[in-house]
Amino acid sequence: MQQKHDDGDPKAKAAQRRAGLAGTRDRYRRRRLAYGAVGFALAMIDPLPPAQAASDLVFIDGFQGCPIAFRDADGDGYGNPDRPTDVCGPPAGYVANTTDCDDADGSVHPGAIDIPDATYKDSNCDGIDGDIARAAFVAVTGTDTGSCPRAAPCATINYAIAAAAAAPALDHVYVRAGDYIETVALAAGVAVFGGYDANWTRADRTLAGHSVRILGGVRANGVTATQNPSVENLSIESPDAAGPGASSIAVLLTNSSAIAFARVGVLAGDGAAGSAQSPPPAADPGSIGGDGNPGCENSPGGFGLCGTCSQPAGGTPGSSICDHPGGAGGLPGLGTLGGSSGEAGTTGTLGGPGGATRMGGTAGADGAGTEAADDSEADEVGSGLGREDRER
Repeated sequence: MQQKHDDGDPKAKAAQRRAGLAGTRDRYRRRRLAYGAVGFALAMIDPLPPAQAASDLVFIDGFQGCPIAFRDADGDGYGNPDRPTDVCGPPAGYVANTTDCDDADGSVHPGAIDIPDATYKDSNCDGIDGDIARAAFVAVTGTDTGSCPRAAPCATINYAIAAAAAAPALDHVYVRAGDYIETVALAAGVAVFGGYDANWTRADRTLAGHSVRILGGVRANGVTATQNPSVENLSIESPDAAGPGASSIAVLLTNSSAIAFARVGVLAGDGAAGSAQSPPPAADPGSIGGDGNPGCENSPGGFGLCGTCSQPAGGTPGSSICDHPGGAGGLPGLGTLGGSSGEAGTTGTLGGPGGATRMGGTAGADGAGTEAADDSEADEVGSGLGREDRER
């Protein structure tokens, strides 16, 4: 059944007013959502000045036509996107941008210099520790092509160094965790930084997921570095040496200067064993010693009728083409006395012993002496290596 209302009925008029108010509130609610319903909550986070707080509610994006401002707590000119306000004529400490990534540190903001270091902080708010615009990127899953941007990293550090050296805007190489089997050659003006994980978040090389190892060593020849450090936050290792007497060298810098390493581990492999020593050449035997001096009669007594003589000298030393002559021969025996030992060689082997009594080399020829008148024993000296006694 259709309900009828009397326009003159006060109750009907009140019902109409309530319905109209509800419609107005609904339109107001839709308008508030259209312009940003979160404005009221954000305004409560950043309280308004007393004069403004006493006025009507203010909503984001200018419900009253006022621009949005953002809190700049560290005073670096860059606002915190999580702390906006749309107060007309924003109070001190608010700016019109939302680009600060650390509103508690005035040194952190877009455009700041960001060299990867031990703080691992994103100082220029580009999303990584370092400067994306200055870097060539390396990952074990990459491909050696192009300029090695973050979206398409290269596979080897050497390729990335060459790419950076060839591009005027690039002077950093950022290396993702992994093992790189290559001998890295440094280049002037290019620095290499490790410690990045799969998401390009950087931390100390000793932590899981951040270890970068160069398995082949690092070399620099004729490089004058312009950045300090030149190599940072990675490990350098060299394999065991191969080949007789070879060395294992992890880092080799020649004709280079100003190259600095920071937070770098260096481990060289084992050196190789030396080669076997060649056998010495055969010794020179030397020539045969010279002949001994002639023998002479030595028969004292006989009223001076028998001859006497002094003990002859030993034989001359043998020669040597190696300048190691032998020693002189020993003196021969005399009477019942044995011969003496030969002299020591000049720089070679000692000479042999002299001949013993009644022993030794060939006897000398008979002397020219006469028979003793008293039939006494006559002695005849041998050739210098021995002697012979003869019964007369």
